[in-house]
Amino acid sequence: MVDFDRLEKLIQHQGKKKSHLCAKAGKGRGYINDAKNGNGAISDEALEIFAAELGTTSAYLRHETDEVGIKKAPAGKGGRGVSEEDLKLALFGGGGEVTDEMWNEALFAVELIKKRHEKGEK
Repeated sequence: MVDFDRLEKLIQHQGKKKSHLCAKAGKGRGYINDAKNGNGAISDEALEIFAAELGTTSAYLRHETDEVGIKKAPAGKGGRGVSEEDLKLALFGGGGEVTDEMWNEALFAVELIKKRHEKGEK
């Protein structure tokens, strides 16, 4: 059973919208609210997508653990692991939703910088 308080707190804390998560899971805009109001249930597949989008685990969203379980990228050479959410916060601040288009543009810019440095350019 989904802990809707946890789900909604993470959504709010990260400045995301329920409709965005629903779209990512291929569901209608009211999917989360409908499930919360007893009109259906959130599927395991959708919950996994929500958890990934929120940087947590489905176990946390089901209240099976109190460990938020923020997923970290493996540490690179001499570095520490950083979550995608950490990067989004660093790049865009916490003032609103980071769209897929914004995120893809940031990743493209990073790739350009990386390639330039690999070639020894500045």
